Amino acid sequence: MNSNGKEPLRKRASLIDHPSQPHVGDLPTQSLPREPFPQCQHAPNKSHIVRTSDDPVFKDKAPLTFSSSHSRKTVSFLFRVVILLALSLSIFLIKNQTHYQGNAAGTLTFPPNQVGLRALTVQSLPMPGYLQTVTDPTMGNQEQIMRVSDQTAFGTTNLLLTHDYALIQPWNADGSMLLLSGWYFNTDYLLNGNTGAYLRTVHDPDGESTARWSNVNPNNMYGIPPPGGGCNNGNQLAVWHPETDTSSNPTLTILHTFSQYDTCGNMNFGDDKGNLSNDDTFGVVEGWSSTRNSWGMTTFSMSNVNTATPTVTEIATYWFGAAGGTTNNPSSENARVSAMPKGDGVHVLWSSTGPGLTQGIEWFNPTLTTALHVTDSSSHHDVGLDASGNEMIVTACSQPGGSSTNTCTGVSQTNGSPFIAGYIINGSGPTGTNVNLYPSPASTTTFTSSVHVSCRNQFQRPGWCYVSDYMNNPSAAVGYEQIYALKLDGSQTAEVFGVDHGSYNSCQTCNQYTARAVPYRDGSKVIFDSDWGAGTSAPSYDYIISWPQGVATPTPTNTPTPTPTLGVVDTKPPTVTIISPLNGNTVHRHSYVTITSTASDDVGVTQVSYSINGSQLCTKTTSPYTCFWSVPGKPNAAYTITATAYDAAGYTGTNAVRVTAN
Repeated sequence: MNSNGKEPLRKRASLIDHPSQPHVGDLPTQSLPREPFPQCQHAPNKSHIVRTSDDPVFKDKAPLTFSSSHSRKTVSFLFRVVILLALSLSIFLIKNQTHYQGNAAGTLTFPPNQVGLRALTVQSLPMPGYLQTVTDPTMGNQEQIMRVSDQTAFGTTNLLLTHDYALIQPWNADGSMLLLSGWYFNTDYLLNGNTGAYLRTVHDPDGESTARWSNVNPNNMYGIPPPGGGCNNGNQLAVWHPETDTSSNPTLTILHTFSQYDTCGNMNFGDDKGNLSNDDTFGVVEGWSSTRNSWGMTTFSMSNVNTATPTVTEIATYWFGAAGGTTNNPSSENARVSAMPKGDGVHVLWSSTGPGLTQGIEWFNPTLTTALHVTDSSSHHDVGLDASGNEMIVTACSQPGGSSTNTCTGVSQTNGSPFIAGYIINGSGPTGTNVNLYPSPASTTTFTSSVHVSCRNQFQRPGWCYVSDYMNNPSAAVGYEQIYALKLDGSQTAEVFGVDHGSYNSCQTCNQYTARAVPYRDGSKVIFDSDWGAGTSAPSYDYIISWPQGVATPTPTNTPTPTPTLGVVDTKPPTVTIISPLNGNTVHRHSYVTITSTASDDVGVTQVSYSINGSQLCTKTTSPYTCFWSVPGKPNAAYTITATAYDAAGYTGTNAVRVTAN
């Protein structure tokens, strides 16, 4: 399960070598110098195909005509009836259509829970056509798989038409857009986040492996642009706006220059492993300084994150020295950094496995004055939130020489098998609470040898992380080709979404052909990459898998939205009541609050929208009208949550509550 071998990123030749070392010691701590700065056979069973590219949507209708004997009053009445019929049909279709993402009438569905994984016999399934939805006999034809990338549709001969990496969320904040990086420098593909349809090719101005969606503003994409002269990344943090800037060469706005790094400093967000905090208010970059002859990392804050141009203020810089790599070539960079989800620290993945500082995974405080060792493991990992909202580093572990060479400090596994562990972190660092997530400590299961972990569902589905097979090695039958969600409580509970149908990745350097599965922000669907068994000389495409007829999650019981009554003229505005949170409630900073309302109207509610202090948050068209809000980190801040209900006649009704963040 370790990531022994090298893992290239796009044009780069290699990343990290991971030698195994025995565990020595516990959580060393050390005060560190601070340097502040200004502020991609047989026929499948009952597979069905849905073509979305050429289905007729509208048909010509014979016009309605009226004889001169019809009164104006009759014409007006019939006109109103026709309008109401059309509105009723539209609302019916909206509420009853089945989306590939697995959401039906506002209810999220997931595969059934099972304790642990089991070996699956992967059955033959022809590669789906572009934007076709099929079911897989391997999973009993219960799930749906849609292919969302295609050379012809995208107008390219590029082989890698895929998302970036398991740790990078490809959907924007409201799910309306989807970015595929293509693993080609300066060429990305924007898709409709709801249908998967191709929108346009973008010559991404964000440099190499630096494009990051905002977690709160659907129209903000952050990145580190190249300065030119053959340099991939510079030393500036920038933003562009994919929803409103539809150019293939979008315009960048520079937010901040990190002058401590070279103009060609190859600055990045921890390469392909770094993210902003969940509320966008805290981040970290790393870059090269020829003056220091060192790689370094700089923490920063962002304010006004719901605007088009947030304000960036540096917090502190820490220089890695020789431990971080000794050349400007990113291939030699030995540390990968990322902000913790709550913005209360930074975690660093070092290139070598071991017990010391600058080995394994470490935690730094935001001012970079304290570092704590989390685990000896230096393997694939991500940081998620458990069901209680605690931050948890979830990592793959290995025991190359048996249990005595366990790379996951403080977590036992008696049979020497690879496994997955979780480490609870808070604002002071590792808490000492560690969890064996799978398989159980005494299990005799031979688990798949290597995995990718993604917790990018933490925004709206905390308590789970998603795992995909990295090697597709049939000799490791348990987990082979499987994509699944793993519960973060040590219960060994899993939800298997499906299999990736990819080739056996025996080279350990073909990372771009692995599934690298990433869940949608609410966890109800997963995007993955597969060559569909054709090998590395064939195109590798992206697919989205969901379980629309799966197990529904509990949802609040609210008053159902009334069905419009035909022939009735709407004369009254709708009413809406926020039932959670309540007025005067206190919410926790860096937490996720579920906002829920009930709404009614004499004819029918068409949608409910939410805003926070006047800034648009989300819009829901079906009951329950539930929205997720990532509470910012500002202490003692007051927020007004406003719900606005709309009806077909254009009337609105509002309700507001005021809460305080502590």
